[in-house]
Amino acid sequence: MKMKLNAVAAATAAAALARRPPLPHSHGSLLLLHLLPPPLLQFFSFRFHSTMASNPQSHRIDFNNIKKLEHALFLFDEMLRMRPLPSTIQFTQLLTAVTKMKHYSDSIYLYKEIGALGIPLDEYTMNIAINCFCHLNAVNCGFAILGSFFRRGILPNVATFSTLLKGLVLEDRVPEAVELFLKLMRKRVCEPNEVMYGTIDRVVDDALTLFSEMIEKCVLPNVITYNSLVHGLCNNGRLDEAIRLLREMGIRKISPTAHTFTTVVDALCKEGMAEVAEGVVLQIMRQRGVDPDVATYSSLIDGYCMHGQMDEAGRIFDSMIDLGLVPDVITYNVLINGYCKSLKMDEAMHLLRELP
Repeated sequence: MKMKLNAVAAATAAAALARRPPLPHSHGSLLLLHLLPPPLLQFFSFRFHSTMASNPQSHRIDFNNIKKLEHALFLFDEMLRMRPLPSTIQFTQLLTAVTKMKHYSDSIYLYKEIGALGIPLDEYTMNIAINCFCHLNAVNCGFAILGSFFRRGILPNVATFSTLLKGLVLEDRVPEAVELFLKLMRKRVCEPNEVMYGTIDRVVDDALTLFSEMIEKCVLPNVITYNSLVHGLCNNGRLDEAIRLLREMGIRKISPTAHTFTTVVDALCKEGMAEVAEGVVLQIMRQRGVDPDVATYSSLIDGYCMHGQMDEAGRIFDSMIDLGLVPDVITYNVLINGYCKSLKMDEAMHLLRELP
């Protein structure tokens, strides 16, 4: 039933777009000039080009002040009068403004008008259109635009796939979303971002099910696939399962990265288990020949600081320096904040003086 409703919604959106009249000064109105008698044609041609003469100030458009759809459509009409035409970036800024107002059908309409005028489309413009289709429960139309990426020789980026994943989840097509995500990770099409991680976190059980099916079919996962699942489990408080996956990686001869371990360390520390993070996870890291990095140590320091264990936090800080690692701003901030909360102001001031 949900899929039928989504199909009806998509069809309604498409029909609405098809019924919209063309904007003034688009190709349709230009073609009408060729139907005029020569004297009138000469007159209108002169008036037309005079109106569209280049104005050095005309391309300075303040898109931040767009508050209503009518204003955006008026600006679009004005932009079409400019010579030379505004850049793709400026048309994209207009689309962004319309989309932020949640006028998704209108954004798609403008997107199609821009394409019909021969204005080059880039990945940012097309990503906006994909996002709008996803909000209209028409993710299949979003995938059609993904096809346009490849036809135009433009590489889709992580935002493209993040939006499509979100669109699939919005339509309750969770198995397809998980399958796409794992395929992207397996083929290393792109590095996941927080949006992709956030999407997969919400459907981690489906991801684990499909993950098991992949292994049964002898489709071997890689480190990025494992990282994604570990991230999802940690964000859902399922730390035992995350650590089990870490051990499983060793059995399958897949080397976890420092990022994999740091994800687990950070999750354990936030649960008040800094000792477990240091004793278990760091031990596994050493066994696998993976060196903890600054982020790993910063997470450990934060874990001890959150529970007022400042001696332990200071010990971790000293040990990372002994290993030749240079603390970053996050490390200093975490430790200074911990000292301040513990009313150890001398230690906090000492660290402040050490800041590069």
